[in-house]
Amino acid sequence: MNIQIQTPHVRFNEELNEVITQKLEKAFDTYPFITNCKVFLKLEEQASNDRCEVEIYLHLSQKELFASNKANTFQEALPAVVDKLKRQVERYKQKVYTKP
Repeated sequence: MNIQIQTPHVRFNEELNEVITQKLEKAFDTYPFITNCKVFLKLEEQASNDRCEVEIYLHLSQKELFASNKANTFQEALPAVVDKLKRQVERYKQKVYTKP
């Protein structure tokens, strides 16, 4: 699985990059049909609460899945996004790979 992290107008350290990569690989490494993963880290300057937004696009063999979440920090938003995508991947797996 290829993981691309994009941060428009946001600077982040390598530690955050490693945390994101490890969490995504741990969650989705067992699914061979996931080909690519794009992570967008956005920072909203106008909002007082929930300033950090994490968006993740998972490219599957036949479909694209998306989830996002806002929180005070990127580390707080990431687990919720990963959980949302896990549920979507499991639904996709049941729908495509189960025989009627």
